[in-house]
Amino acid sequence: MNAEPLIMQMKYADIVEEIAWQAGISYDDAMKAFYDSGTFLLIHNGISDMHCRSVGYLAEDIIAETDRSQFERYILIEEFLKTTDIKKNTIEKNHRSIKKVLKIRNQYMILEGARYPYRIKSMHVKNAEDARYYTLKAMNEFRYIDNEILGISQCSFDFIVEEFLAKGLIKKNKSNNAYGLNGYDITGEGMAVICEKKHQTIKKMAAILGTYSGAFAGQMQS
Repeated sequence: MNAEPLIMQMKYADIVEEIAWQAGISYDDAMKAFYDSGTFLLIHNGISDMHCRSVGYLAEDIIAETDRSQFERYILIEEFLKTTDIKKNTIEKNHRSIKKVLKIRNQYMILEGARYPYRIKSMHVKNAEDARYYTLKAMNEFRYIDNEILGISQCSFDFIVEEFLAKGLIKKNKSNNAYGLNGYDITGEGMAVICEKKHQTIKKMAAILGTYSGAFAGQMQS
């Protein structure tokens, strides 16, 4: 026997929210998982009185039959705090600056593998040397960095990544987070380049990356 359509629509919404909460995925992904599931067909067609089962039970069934590797996974702030020295209230206050953050059941959830944004105090990247310096420094401090923070083109930013990889200053990690340099970690060689003074670090980087500067400068001007 089919339940009233309005009641079922309300239950569907509750199930989608429960999937998002339990699986740590976005509402859009949770909705896709729900409507693509065999469980939804059973509920929709009123088979075995599936619509009478609890929201939690149905959500667990759908999560079990879903390939979650196709979805971005989100974690609670408490789990994110294990990867940063930033305080919880600061993260909540500045959550819009983190890529990406959801709010589910009045709780902030952060995309797995995300990092707190790096702040360039001077807010000036004047040349290729500055861009390289701030990029590597952000990596060393386990902060988020991208071309927008640096104020350079995506092409120039990609060039930095390529030259850092080529010289072994950074390496790919196992994260599926593709934003900025979240998918990379600094290496021991990269850490060794970082000095207390900015000009000392830039001098070391120039010795390693010297032949790249002309090409990069051309890309910044384009």
